[in-house]
Amino acid sequence: MSKEIELAYDAGQRRAVLTFPGGRTLAIGNVTEEQAKAFRDKHGAEFQKRDCCLHTVDGQFTREQPHGE
Repeated sequence: MSKEIELAYDAGQRRAVLTFPGGRTLAIGNVTEEQAKAFRDKHGAEFQKRDCCLHTVDGQFTREQPHGE
């Protein structure tokens, strides 16, 4: 990872929030803290590089847009 990605974990809700250096966040649900750390370590740099946006052949999706819009 080029810059540190912060991880906040809520054990009661089994929810992790990754905070990227630019301020964007990514929430992950129904995971253990170990799974959240593994996700951050494996995929965090790619999400950071893409600024939390997903581009596909069918369209572009960003974290701010509700599903279906």
